Amino acid sequence: MQLPDVSRQYGLCCALVVCAHLATEIVLGDQHGQLWLTLSKFTAIGLVVGILCCYSVRRNWQPTGMMTLLAIGVMVGPLLIEPLWRILFGIGHPYEIQLLIGFRNLALLNLIWARTIKYERLAIVTSLFAMLFCISSSIDPSLIWICGLFMVLGICWLCVKYWSELRTDCVRGEKRATPWPLFGVVAVLLLGALLTMSMPATVRTRMVEGFMPSSGGTGRADAYARSGVGDGEGLVAATKEALSFAPLEEAPFIEGEEPSLYDVFQDTYGKPKIPKKFDRALSLPPELFNKNHHRMAKAKKSSRTFSIDRQTPQPKNHRHLQDTPSNAMLHLVGPVPCHLREMTYDLFDGTDWIPEEDRPNHERKLSVAPVNEKPWITWPTRPSQFVVTFDEQHALRVLNVKTNRVLSPVNLKGVHIDLCDRADLFGWAQEDILTMRRSTLPGMTVIHVVSSLIDPRDLKGSDINLGYGQESYQALPVGPGMSEIQKLAEEWTREAETDWEKVLAIRDHLRNEYRHDPSSVPPENCSNPLLWFLTESHRGPDYQFATAAAVLCRSVGISCRTVRGLYVSPDKFEFATQQTPVHPSDAHWWAEVYVGNQSWVTLEATPGYEQSQRPLGILAKAGVLIVSGGELAIQYWPITLVIFLLTGWGIRERERIESQLLSWLWDLQFRGPETSPGRLRTMILTTIRLLDRKLTLSKTPRSVSRTFGSQLAADPTFPVAASLSEVDRKYLSQAFDWACYSPRNKDSDALESARVHQLCRSLMHQTIFRQQHS
Repeated sequence: MQLPDVSRQYGLCCALVVCAHLATEIVLGDQHGQLWLTLSKFTAIGLVVGILCCYSVRRNWQPTGMMTLLAIGVMVGPLLIEPLWRILFGIGHPYEIQLLIGFRNLALLNLIWARTIKYERLAIVTSLFAMLFCISSSIDPSLIWICGLFMVLGICWLCVKYWSELRTDCVRGEKRATPWPLFGVVAVLLLGALLTMSMPATVRTRMVEGFMPSSGGTGRADAYARSGVGDGEGLVAATKEALSFAPLEEAPFIEGEEPSLYDVFQDTYGKPKIPKKFDRALSLPPELFNKNHHRMAKAKKSSRTFSIDRQTPQPKNHRHLQDTPSNAMLHLVGPVPCHLREMTYDLFDGTDWIPEEDRPNHERKLSVAPVNEKPWITWPTRPSQFVVTFDEQHALRVLNVKTNRVLSPVNLKGVHIDLCDRADLFGWAQEDILTMRRSTLPGMTVIHVVSSLIDPRDLKGSDINLGYGQESYQALPVGPGMSEIQKLAEEWTREAETDWEKVLAIRDHLRNEYRHDPSSVPPENCSNPLLWFLTESHRGPDYQFATAAAVLCRSVGISCRTVRGLYVSPDKFEFATQQTPVHPSDAHWWAEVYVGNQSWVTLEATPGYEQSQRPLGILAKAGVLIVSGGELAIQYWPITLVIFLLTGWGIRERERIESQLLSWLWDLQFRGPETSPGRLRTMILTTIRLLDRKLTLSKTPRSVSRTFGSQLAADPTFPVAASLSEVDRKYLSQAFDWACYSPRNKDSDALESARVHQLCRSLMHQTIFRQQHS
């Protein structure tokens, strides 16, 4: 390798790479907006690379065959590390930013060996690509000045490079071609940077769209993308192949054949049975019945009640229940599983659930609050004093369903629909169910919601009282069979000490001892369908599980209600689009427990359905991985035993294994039957370094008072030279002394590269350990 003659040339190269490094950190800083963090990262990385560059210059480091692997590693490293960042910390970078980090890393790596011409050129070109990525990825005004400085430094480097080539020709008397192709590439890239700088910021920062995954609409969605296809981050693709979007004002208002949620629930659960007797065995207590008589009559007249005594449901091939990509009712982006609430029920008369009433005196006033320059519909909320909450964000797009209700998780805090900046467009359908003041939501509407998640794990061990709330949340019907249900609840919760432990006991009994069977219906003339489910059938649809959970909780003094809505299953999550489709068959019932301050906790008692939980921290995830690994190790004990035996053997023979790996590493670096004269010195120095390590591993290190070449020539018992003749040992000794101590400009005319290569290979494959033991 030939070195540049002018140190100024190396300094300019360093300055160019530093500019690209600073620009990269500025682009990365756009995501968190903290100047101190940007400068800290820039300084820390710069110091590390600066120290390595100083060592490289002082000790005259030479690139080896491992440079290719290092270059691939630093370039691909951000792409490999990104999934870990997203899983462990919940943060990530867009794909174009990951490529930018890779180019920056490659430029810094080449800078360490930039004293050689080849890697100097690579450092310049990769820093140019990084700078182009920066100015096309951010609108930060400081990038304009940094790019201008980069161009000035680049022109200076070209001039110094050109004149250094001329002086080299004059001094050495050689004719060397000026690298016009390199100058041409650098000039074109500089011109491209100048043209990119002259573009408007909104055009410049959209140059990579179409090449990188966006926030939706291109078929390759990424949750961490910075924009969509010109309409922002809010739009979610309707299906896997959808490429078009429509904001609220431009959405189609033509009536279609989309089913309403009422049709979906009727077709999913079957129609209620027509009672043959007018005198019902079960009913509400007289005091509650008198208070809610008009409310119950109104709900039954409008067909808003839900009976648990129903007919056999429709077959799965019904048109409203077919799960096809085109029949998805909506698509959801965000954490799954997720329970989307459509209606809540508080009164239960033994057969029918009555929807929760609208209480105008409890309605919370809606207002518009700008969040990140977008209008959000918000209302006053009271933080819970007894439980820990965690904010969850979801985005859902209404497709093939008619509803005017905002389907959302429990404890809704805010709603955002693009271009909807008026609070009077919304209202309360129930106490905590938001609705739009129109007959149905327009098709293709994207709804962003923020809700407060209460993790059931945080309530474990808490002595919070769960008996507060409205009177209707603890109301129980009276009649035959209810005393048996109350005794069953007391039996299941006998060992529970707190209210939440009672809830868990009821849930666990239902999930472990009962079976989910959507086709199971009570027999004709069943006086108490819930008692039949709990004591006889032990199987039923999800609304029976939700009813059982709510009634059993109320039997032990816990405020509870049932909810109907949609269950977003993690099994349907599409990795390619980062979305989860919701079909008509995802209609679902569950229960909710009141924990005070208008806050509720989802109670999922149906087997096969999971409950939303707060993302685990790093330590918790590590604990889960350890426990899961232990369970797998016990389950597959023969494989575990083999792994333990191999691990023990590897620890015992670690020196031999490392010695063999060093031999393979040498073969990887110096493949082929011979080594070119230009790499002969590098090959010999690498051989000496690896042989020293192998001798240390074999507990027979060479003498520190003698050089490797002298000991090889004078000591026939030297472990690495036992199989060599005296002539070969002296020849290698001469080659080793030349590589270690001769001037770098002195050629190896007296050495045959093929013979040296073959002798070094034989030394690397010597079985040192066997000789030692014998």
